[in-house]
Amino acid sequence: MKTHPYFTSFVFILCLGFLLPPIEGANSEVTSNSSEISCPQLLGGMTEHHPMVSEIAARADRFNNYFKSASQIVVERDYLMTLAKYALIAKEHIQLIGPPGNAKSMFANLVYGGITDEATGKTSYFKTSFNKETTLADTHGPIDWKALEDVKEVRRLYNKGILGYHLGFFDENLDISARALRNVLDVLAERSHGQNGSIHQGITWSVINASNKYIAQAYEQFGGNEPQAVFDRIAFIAYIAPDFQFVGNWKKLDSKAKGRNPAGLPPLYFQDIAALQDKTYDVVIPDYIYNLVGHMVYSRRPEIEAMEDTSRRKHQEKVRSGEFSLPPWKATKYNSLRTQGKAYNILRAIVVNDWAERGGSRPLVAGIEDVQKLESFFGMEGPSGSFFEKELDRSTDPYERDQLETVQKERDFFQGMMKTTQQEFNEAFYKHDWVDLAASRERYPKMLAKEKAEFLEQFGSIYREAEISKPTDTTHPWDLTPQQIAYQATSETVAEWLRKMESPEKAEALLKKWNSELGQEKDKVLREVAEREQNEQLAKEKSAAEKKKQEKELIAKGGTFTNAFSLFAKERSIDLQFIKNADQKSFAFNAVKPAGPFQMGSPKRETGHSDDENPVQVTLTKPFEMMQTPVTQLQWYLVMGNNPSQFKEQQHSDGDFITINSETLNANHPVEKVSWEDAQEFIKKLNEKDPKYNYRLPTEAEWELAARSGTTTAYSFGNDESQLGDHAFFSGNSGSRTHAIGLKKPNPGGFYDIHGNVWEWVQDWYDNKLPGGVDPQGPSTGSFRVVRGGSWADVAQFLRSAGRGGDHPGPGAAVSVFAL
Repeated sequence: MKTHPYFTSFVFILCLGFLLPPIEGANSEVTSNSSEISCPQLLGGMTEHHPMVSEIAARADRFNNYFKSASQIVVERDYLMTLAKYALIAKEHIQLIGPPGNAKSMFANLVYGGITDEATGKTSYFKTSFNKETTLADTHGPIDWKALEDVKEVRRLYNKGILGYHLGFFDENLDISARALRNVLDVLAERSHGQNGSIHQGITWSVINASNKYIAQAYEQFGGNEPQAVFDRIAFIAYIAPDFQFVGNWKKLDSKAKGRNPAGLPPLYFQDIAALQDKTYDVVIPDYIYNLVGHMVYSRRPEIEAMEDTSRRKHQEKVRSGEFSLPPWKATKYNSLRTQGKAYNILRAIVVNDWAERGGSRPLVAGIEDVQKLESFFGMEGPSGSFFEKELDRSTDPYERDQLETVQKERDFFQGMMKTTQQEFNEAFYKHDWVDLAASRERYPKMLAKEKAEFLEQFGSIYREAEISKPTDTTHPWDLTPQQIAYQATSETVAEWLRKMESPEKAEALLKKWNSELGQEKDKVLREVAEREQNEQLAKEKSAAEKKKQEKELIAKGGTFTNAFSLFAKERSIDLQFIKNADQKSFAFNAVKPAGPFQMGSPKRETGHSDDENPVQVTLTKPFEMMQTPVTQLQWYLVMGNNPSQFKEQQHSDGDFITINSETLNANHPVEKVSWEDAQEFIKKLNEKDPKYNYRLPTEAEWELAARSGTTTAYSFGNDESQLGDHAFFSGNSGSRTHAIGLKKPNPGGFYDIHGNVWEWVQDWYDNKLPGGVDPQGPSTGSFRVVRGGSWADVAQFLRSAGRGGDHPGPGAAVSVFAL
């Protein structure tokens, strides 16, 4: 049988989902669908590429080959390879955190220890291990006793400390005193050391720091200041899991990563890295990208501070009640000018690394797709995908779980912020038909004079509006909005296109003319903008009112389902407005009327078929009603008075985050981390409150009939997996979390999230063959209860209409969603 140790949800027959368009790369094809086009395609397309000359090409090839070969050895630490490349090009440092025995030193020795000087063949790699007795002599270099004797002055032999080397490895860097840690951080940040009125400038590029402590343990040891100083001065923070997903990968690393370059890695020279470092000076960061990064740094503050405040309050409550509590959570990245400066530096390294990987075939111009890769800087890096989920499911150590949850929390926060920013950016940028404008631009040289004049007037109108609405040079990043940045990108795009279409003299003359007309047209343009925005707002309000009307019509035919939750709310003194504000689809039922026998299961030819899905004929004789969506966190809280969900904090929100009596909820997200037995208790309470109806879990046959809704294909929408993202949240689009219910397309029967988002409990015990016949109930006993539908963490095959799984019905079960 298949069991699924991932976070899902228990279902009374429910569903849920949400996804924004992906950010396309600069080489993606431009289509007419504006939601799938990114501004860098337009700006980048008008920028000269920087083709490689032979020398830089050879150096870039060595850089690429070296890390490609190293990645084949450290196969489950790919994210560390990416950090190492960015750190070397940007001259930044890395902090590795994790328990002993997870190959931190092997990674450092393999990657940094294998780089040599092209002329001498020697390394420039300093490594040392720290302890409570560590002093400046161990890191900065020993005292020059001869100078002390001759000139009576304390000097250091800096060439024997970290400042005398390009690369370094500091093992157990959090095992030293607070003062020593500060000294180390200062020398890493400044690459220099001052003594006796003089400053010694070092040659250090990048140091990998490692600690066996978890972050919470570091806060317990030092308090709040020193760990935050680490995160402020060291650009990349990464967590390394204590084991490998596959044993063979550990053996491969252990056998090939000992000694100096024993793995036979191809050569990589310091001169190669220096050439790529120099290339960062050629990177162009458009003004709108500068502002976009600044906006991301400062717009994070309120939410980060709110998350930290929530964690601090929960910590204090536990301490007051005598419970064990880890130190309050703190973000691993400051939101400061230092953060902003590092972000620009790393962004340039990202562009150069991508340019090198593509053989110079992209422009050295930063775009939104490059900004997205700053996730490795703005949050803690770590394992991902199914391995991450298994680690989280396996872990019982509170410090380790806290570490894993920090990785997930910061990853979710960045991705959510990026999606929201891009969506708002696109709404403003793509109100112009750039595809049509691009086509006209291509025809421009062949246009007649009148047509050219009309096109330029259209261009001028777009430019003037953008110039009026874009941020000024005095606008603080705190006050920037994605819409303003979009106007800035619009202005820059028009100006760059114009310079390619016309001679430099005429282009500058036109821009000067358009700028002079700004004052004359400002009031007119502002009125037009205000009128358009007002019309757009009215259209949105009309659409919202219509949607609300439709949702009210969808409320359960029984009429008492919503009332039952209202009664629970009144008993708990909870404002009924929470129910009114919730997505009303979560309170609606759809009728299912069997239309004769149907085939349950899947044929062997179906991709992903398993033997426990071999088809049987089923006849259901009684109609039933099933919820349109899975049970939500709000519904669970109203009935049970708690929220066991993993994804209940603000960084997991799709705009539905609320707090009730100090409990955090994403009201429209499905509840998860709920066992089958928990679901039965929920149902029992609901039936007691609303005795006119018999609420229960669907049988497995009822669930599949509703899921198929008359279809016989692998999915309710057909057999084409490429369409799955329109109908479901799964491993390919979920961002490693659940999403609010009802955001994906429903199946033909009107059920949302029937595929993906969360596994759904059904009534039956699991058997290795499907129950057939008339009104089947499944086995009378068993060890596992059946789950259906797949989840946000699963690949496509588990989301098929016939896909099955099973889990323990009692405490500790991974499944946590259901529908009635």
